[in-house]
Amino acid sequence: MGKIKYKEVTDSFAKIAIPGGDSGSRKSIGTNDMIEEVFYIRLDKLIPFKNQAREIFDEKDLNELAESIKHYGVRQPLTIIRSPFVDDKFEIVSGERRARAAEIAGLDNVPCVVLKDYNEAEVAALLENIHRSNLHPVELARAIKSLISTTGRSAEELFKALGISRTSGYETLKILELPEDVLKYLMQHNIRDRDTIRALQKSKDPLKLLEKKKTKAQRSSSVMRVSLKAGEFAIQKRAIAKLSDNEKSKLRILLEEILKEL
Repeated sequence: MGKIKYKEVTDSFAKIAIPGGDSGSRKSIGTNDMIEEVFYIRLDKLIPFKNQAREIFDEKDLNELAESIKHYGVRQPLTIIRSPFVDDKFEIVSGERRARAAEIAGLDNVPCVVLKDYNEAEVAALLENIHRSNLHPVELARAIKSLISTTGRSAEELFKALGISRTSGYETLKILELPEDVLKYLMQHNIRDRDTIRALQKSKDPLKLLEKKKTKAQRSSSVMRVSLKAGEFAIQKRAIAKLSDNEKSKLRILLEEILKEL
């Protein structure tokens, strides 16, 4: 690979970056292999990808990334594509978390690689989230359903492209048969284990079942147990995985206070 070049995006480049744009322009500038050229794009030119799978961004995580960006900058370029829906804007195919953190850090421009094929961009965006982020099953199901609709590919073609087994893929899509208020509840409380979701799918009243589980969860229970045996400490922390993002944040603060006392 050749030396990476950094440059401001020009009006002429913006035109040829539009899918199906000016056929008389020099294609080599930006519509063939974009992986060797990185452009600095203003943050106010960037908008979320229309079919972005991720809906939840942890605030503490963003602030930590923003601190890192203040010291070291954005180390990996965002992947973007000219928006066919909003004039003079680029949609963030991958790297929305980096863009949000860069804005918090006070940056005006971020490095970006520009794609040209919108359908392929949707697959790339979902792959980015699958491999880099812990997508909620509801987010993944909605993203796959959207790809089936917009790309014209079959479900099994997409499962293969995304590295998802046929059984797991169809089971994921089946989640969307649950009522919308149940799906919202699952995401808000970070409920993602398969046993719970399967129980909800079998239930005649899934929302009522969730309320029962919520009442049970509100009872006092052990989240983390620390034991000392023969001078060695052991930690049992399986229950932590079942906590919501908000509960994990509270636990983190509590543990930090305990560490300070130690």
